[in-house]
Amino acid sequence: MIASVMGVKRTTISSIISKLTKEGRVETQQHGGVKTHKLTEDQKCLAAFGVAVSSFTIGRILKAFAYTIKQVHLQPVRRNDAAAIEARWQYAQTFLDLFAQVSEAHIYFIDDVAPGLRSRNISICCAMNSQQVLHYTAKTRANNREFFCTFLEELFLKLAEQGVTNAVLVMDNVPFHKGERVRALIESHGHRVLYLPPYSLFLNPIENMC
Repeated sequence: MIASVMGVKRTTISSIISKLTKEGRVETQQHGGVKTHKLTEDQKCLAAFGVAVSSFTIGRILKAFAYTIKQVHLQPVRRNDAAAIEARWQYAQTFLDLFAQVSEAHIYFIDDVAPGLRSRNISICCAMNSQQVLHYTAKTRANNREFFCTFLEELFLKLAEQGVTNAVLVMDNVPFHKGERVRALIESHGHRVLYLPPYSLFLNPIENMC
């Protein structure tokens, strides 16, 4: 009768009554026990330092700082073609010749610096030699030739304070690093520039600061 009123099978009613009689319950028991969620690698790292925080919270904080994960890009085939390898060999010969002309401490590497997490609204330009980071600037907008020339002017003041003359500035080939204005500015202060060969950012030690 109960089965017909409830619109269910007799076996279902019998099972419910049996369960109530034997176990004192009618709800379905969860199988497999209590489920636990696995920690992500980020959460494991934070847990090691006693910090309990969800992935959602991490994402929200990073978003507030305008950070994005740096994307991985496939390198073009021409990065290691015959022309690129020849250009690196020529650069290496020129660089070795510099050691016979100037002190190692007078060779400065210049580049935009970015940490493993790249910010959309902060640009950092840095100059370093084998001994120190001599000068850097951080701006809340993208670098361009105007900012770069200002950076060079500030760098030249610091070089002058240290009595450095005939310095060699090594930098990559981004457009605002080049041009007659940049070259004239460098040469007017008694320094010279050496550009890295194409697809050879790894030859700049500043890249290892990321």
